[in-house]
Amino acid sequence: MDFQPIILLTLVPLFFILQIFFGPFHPILSDNVRFPHVYQIAHKDPCLPHAMVSLMVYFTWNWIGLLILDNDQGTQFLLDLREEMHRNGVCLAFVNVIPDSMQTYMTRAEIYDTRIMTSSAKVVIIYGEKNSNLEASFRRWIASLLKKRVFTNPVGELVNMNLRENLSAEYEIFNIWNFPQSFGLKTKIGGYFPYFPKSQQLHISEDLKWAMGETPVPTSTCSMICTPGFRRFHQEQTPDCCFNCVQCPENEVSNDTDLEQCVSCLPDEYANTEHTHCLKRHLSYLAYEDPLGMALACMSLCFSVLTSLLFGTFVKYSDTPIVKANNRNLSYILLISITLCFLCALLFIGHPNMGTCILQQITFGVFFTVALSTVLAKTITVVLAFKITTPRRRMRSMLISGAPNFVIPLCTLIQLVLCGIWLAVSPPFIDTDTQSEHGQITIVCNKGSVIAFLLFLENIFSHQAL
Repeated sequence: MDFQPIILLTLVPLFFILQIFFGPFHPILSDNVRFPHVYQIAHKDPCLPHAMVSLMVYFTWNWIGLLILDNDQGTQFLLDLREEMHRNGVCLAFVNVIPDSMQTYMTRAEIYDTRIMTSSAKVVIIYGEKNSNLEASFRRWIASLLKKRVFTNPVGELVNMNLRENLSAEYEIFNIWNFPQSFGLKTKIGGYFPYFPKSQQLHISEDLKWAMGETPVPTSTCSMICTPGFRRFHQEQTPDCCFNCVQCPENEVSNDTDLEQCVSCLPDEYANTEHTHCLKRHLSYLAYEDPLGMALACMSLCFSVLTSLLFGTFVKYSDTPIVKANNRNLSYILLISITLCFLCALLFIGHPNMGTCILQQITFGVFFTVALSTVLAKTITVVLAFKITTPRRRMRSMLISGAPNFVIPLCTLIQLVLCGIWLAVSPPFIDTDTQSEHGQITIVCNKGSVIAFLLFLENIFSHQAL
């Protein structure tokens, strides 16, 4: 870009003389308060920053260096470029502001060079005047540029006397091949046409590979692309374009590149190992076909059959002294309750439903309470029998009347009351567990009220302790 110095006399307003400025557009001269009688032939061109950023987006460059001159045009270009970059997710890696004074520049030249050499940005924009310190010092860093077409007028700029008309300049995009002896071959690779529809403003040649030769298109990004299965993680006090890639959390996926957030899978789905897509969970429960279910069912049936045979033996020899001495009726109750306890294990096998969920704990708890209370009644009977060493009418009447046997209905009634409270407050229900097994939905019976369930167990254990 060609910029020319501005020399104006502040005494001009005294004579109310209109000044016409033929140089390139200058942001200071657009201040009507300071320069109310100055008219600029050139207009502000808002297309250049948009053209440059469009080129960055096309080549996925989001980490850019910038070299500008320390003047008003450079500052205005920096502001416009930053605004356009922010809208398109592009960041500035560094900004070198080159002074006009060669002496000042030489004192900072090493700093400028180090900033360019150490930066991770592979693309640098150079914006300034021809034959300036910037062009003379950084010519070797130019890989591609936007060159403005020049139309005929006294200073080589577009001329328009109508301030309301918005002129838009066209831009051609070139690639320069560097050869020995500072010889460069300029090849056109595209153009920018602001008056076209927005999606068609930037045009890159289809023969880009041929135009570039063997030189690959450079990549300029602050961070590597986050592949599917990962998401961006921004650290504090870093540009938006700089981030780390972290894998999606458990049961979350990302199926595209450079995503900010992962997406959670549905409750009946789970993430695959790569966290790229969700898979359907398989239903899981203790089935009769499973080895564990089959073993549990066989054990339940075997022990119940064994107990039933023992009960049949007691019935067959019910009139023998040994059966009578063991309190025949209590032995019958004990054997039947134990048989039913063994059969209760079958309620835990198979696909759970509302009925089995309620019966699992309650039936086992009631039958087991009956069994324990029967053992307690037999124990009390034996203790009373051995304590009657002397004739005591009261103790003998308790033993003959079968008072210890009332322990069984009493304990069972307490257990039934607790079961009723449990069912009334928060009964068991069908629930699913997605955490225990990866890729499985385990169908389980939720106990409902934890307090009621603990009271239920406490009553059983208290009988056992007695």
